[in-house]
Amino acid sequence: MYDGHVTRIQTSTEIFLERAAYLGEGDFSVAWLINGEWVCRIAKHAEAAASLGREARLLPQIAANLPLPIPQPACYGFMGRTVAIHTLIPGEPLTRDQFLSLDGAVRDRCTRQLAEFLAVFHRTNLAMARQCGIEVIDYPARYREVRRRAEEHLLPRLNESDRAYVRKIFREFLAAPPDPAASVLLHGDLSPEHVLWNPADAQLTGVLDFGDMQIGDAAWDLVFLLEDYGPEFVTLLLRRFPSPDNQVLLRCAHQLRELDTVEWAASVCSGERDAEGEDPRASIAALREPWE
Repeated sequence: MYDGHVTRIQTSTEIFLERAAYLGEGDFSVAWLINGEWVCRIAKHAEAAASLGREARLLPQIAANLPLPIPQPACYGFMGRTVAIHTLIPGEPLTRDQFLSLDGAVRDRCTRQLAEFLAVFHRTNLAMARQCGIEVIDYPARYREVRRRAEEHLLPRLNESDRAYVRKIFREFLAAPPDPAASVLLHGDLSPEHVLWNPADAQLTGVLDFGDMQIGDAAWDLVFLLEDYGPEFVTLLLRRFPSPDNQVLLRCAHQLRELDTVEWAASVCSGERDAEGEDPRASIAALREPWE
């Protein structure tokens, strides 16, 4: 809770603190709302500071071309920490329950808006993105390392059928990984809490949290939409999404969703991550169930 001790933040526009409200935090930063107008994210560590810096370099350059508002942060040093400050984007997260409660026309409009946003975002100039520090995903190298950690920490805890299924996931993906020539700029963490809408007029109002931006296959930006919204949302989105072959894109998204689950489960079994009440073995077993 804000104690009133700091009264001024020196940015390109001097901000006098009148009130501050805690917005939340993740692994990388703590977010505060300043004077009901400015979002201030405070980096927790060096990796987070670097991520905020990448956002501040790239997002202001591309925001004007996008069909939905995005943060346009600027980074500053403040009390020995790196902070990123941008104006508040109004709206509230479009949750799965809210989406499912909408009528067909509104569902179609919301998924169309997000599809149009992704299509333009994915066309961002990659040379410019690389100059801003956005890294390119090396899929074979990444998932060979995930496979190694899974063999060491996860597979010994699985039954024979689940072990065979996990090995099949890696074998099929690594036999035909995404084509680097088709890479695009990825949001990297596109999920309901980062998609804002206005319930009053049932329109999307913005997209948040670009701290996980990478350059890679477009299918990755469907992974958390599949997990959190479900197949209907992604099916509607793909009707408006410009792809040479949406079925190939969707199949790759399912592969990446499975790989992400395996990577999470291996990290939990190795002690690198907290399971947060979930059973990694149950998550792996669920991969073999029919997708609804």
